Amino acid sequence: MAKVIKRDTQPLLLHADEAAALLNLGRSTVYRLMASGELPTVRVGRAVRIPRGGLLRWIAKQTGEPADLPAGDGNAAGDGPAALREAV
Repeated sequence: MAKVIKRDTQPLLLHADEAAALLNLGRSTVYRLMASGELPTVRVGRAVRIPRGGLLRWIAKQTGEPADLPAGDGNAAGDGPAALREAV
């Protein structure tokens, strides 16, 4: 019998538009936060993306909640403060 592997369907890297929608912020605000280095970014060629785990850590830092992310890149499935994990 074939083994079923459950995959996380959420992307590891977010476009600025996706992050803006999740944060309920304007796209230009997210681009400003990215440009200032306040929001973490990853470059893939010319594309600039926001790592999901980095976004969760940023939210936790802004709200003063402890980030229960493992050491490392923080992009594994299930990363982030429990209340935030489902939305992102």
